[in-house]
Amino acid sequence: MTGTTSRKTSNPLKLHLGCGSIHLNGFINVDMVKTHAVDVVMDIRHLRYDNETVETIYASHVLEHFPHGEIPKLLMEWHRVLKIGAIAEFQVPN
Repeated sequence: MTGTTSRKTSNPLKLHLGCGSIHLNGFINVDMVKTHAVDVVMDIRHLRYDNETVETIYASHVLEHFPHGEIPKLLMEWHRVLKIGAIAEFQVPN
């Protein structure tokens, strides 16, 4: 037997939070309400992911659905799961 090693390769963990009816390929599409686009039904205020495990968070037209006082806590939760050097992209109206 030759001395070969096998390495586990994993896809980067990319979350599309508050996806609604928009499914993005290559992302885990997360929303509180199950639609055809949702991969995981979850409250995005309490992510069930370990600290520093997520490579990318994308959230489009989600933040405006939360009271202003909740947004800092929400962003801290999202920051908790992001790896150092990860990407977070948010889109909001206006």
